[in-house]
Amino acid sequence: MNIPSGWKHPEEVANVRRILVEGSAHGAPPAEMARKIKQTVGITEGQATALVRYEQALRDLDPTALDRELRNKRADGRVRAAIESGTPLSDDAVDTLVDDYRNNAVRHP
Repeated sequence: MNIPSGWKHPEEVANVRRILVEGSAHGAPPAEMARKIKQTVGITEGQATALVRYEQALRDLDPTALDRELRNKRADGRVRAAIESGTPLSDDAVDTLVDDYRNNAVRHP
């Protein structure tokens, strides 16, 4: 498998492929797939899977989102309030929290 120049992990190619295949199968807009690809560059396939599960937990208001070691703990109050009230987090808030999680994953491989 040829890995594009600058990519650190062979898993990055697998992550991109998975995002494109799953996104296409579910009719995801290209901008959403591009955002997810950007979030997974530089992390392993396992970290990418954890990232996707974390994002889904935030969108589902699943309390297990607060158990993630790599989450941005400074946002726990906002996440907890959303869970308790049943009010979904905005897409921008979820994107920010997922970006924070990804950045923490890169720093803690």
